Amino acid sequence: ASVAYDRGDFAEGVSNDGSIANDIIITLTGDTFEADVVSATHVTATNVPAGLTASFARDSATQITVSLTGSATLHEAINSIADLTVAFDDDAFVINAAAGVTGSTKNDITVDYLDTASLSYDRGDFAEDVSNDGSIANDIIITLTGDTFEADVVSATHVVATNVPAGLTASFARDSATQITVSLTGSATLHEAINSIADLTVAFDDDAFVINVAAGVTGSTKSDITVDYLDTASLSYDRGDFAEDVSNDGSIANDIIITLTGDTFEADVVSATHV
Repeated sequence: ASVAYDRGDFAEGVSNDGSIANDIIITLTGDTFEADVVSATHVTATNVPAGLTASFARDSATQITVSLTGSATLHEAINSIADLTVAFDDDAFVINAAAGVTGSTKNDITVDYLDTASLSYDRGDFAEDVSNDGSIANDIIITLTGDTFEADVVSATHVVATNVPAGLTASFARDSATQITVSLTGSATLHEAINSIADLTVAFDDDAFVINVAAGVTGSTKSDITVDYLDTASLSYDRGDFAEDVSNDGSIANDIIITLTGDTFEADVVSATHV
């Protein structure tokens, strides 16, 4: 008699929360399982990771399903194991003792975890260009670790931007399997500093990633991107004339004071003859 396993591993689910995505089916040939093989604990699992519980179901006289329920406490890839053991005892089989059944103990079942995938943004803001016309001066680069982007992540709109100011359009470019560039094109309709926002949102859906669903990727939604505008800078003159002194000798009696708002003068504006 012999016991066969349809697979030799338990794999963490794409939710990346330590739960296990699959069962293992055990098939017995040349004998049958006792009716109480499960209820009388004639089959057990050892080396089960913390947070997970092994359970067995006798599907038929020749088939048992093994499941791991719960969520592993530690579930980064480095925490994967290769020695989960399932063992049948002598009372598990109708005809044979355990020693007479090939595979009655299997001690090399793996439990394979996924590394936590994450997205990082090289900056958290879009800044208005110094031309002060509502256009945006910079892009934002998003980098993915622990997974890769699907080839159609952009073309199939698996990443979107919301709360985009009027007059601007968000666009995405998949630079590589692990990098996306976000741009804002056009010119914002309202672009004084008071119109700046702090809730532009970039969100990836479940089909954006090769391995994980969105919930399994840290930073898959970022809702605090700022769009920062410049106030329109202006110069004001306290008067518009130079007046001859009352001595009537051609000398000038007054100065004109120029005041800048919404910007500052460079330190060398005068010394370097920038005016």
